[in-house]
Amino acid sequence: NLTSLTFSYANISPDMLRPFIRHCHNIRVFWALDSICDEGLEAVAATCKELRELRVFPIDAREDSEGPVSGVGLQAISAGCRKLESILYFCQR
Repeated sequence: NLTSLTFSYANISPDMLRPFIRHCHNIRVFWALDSICDEGLEAVAATCKELRELRVFPIDAREDSEGPVSGVGLQAISAGCRKLESILYFCQR
């Protein structure tokens, strides 16, 4: 059973993530680029109830760019992943 999933070097969209993540109920560690957007985090929150660690890295680290992950996605994670112990999120603001 898969417990760790890292997409920190893969530019994947929510549409690419959703069909895959829905089969990953035992994920405890998830790393991804912010290209997964809020919709991707919502899919993780709906499926990965065992999640302990989340890291979201910026796909575009320029200070003047707005990332596609917002409080909406992070709130979904906090509501859906009650065993979460650590979040590392790189915001541009």
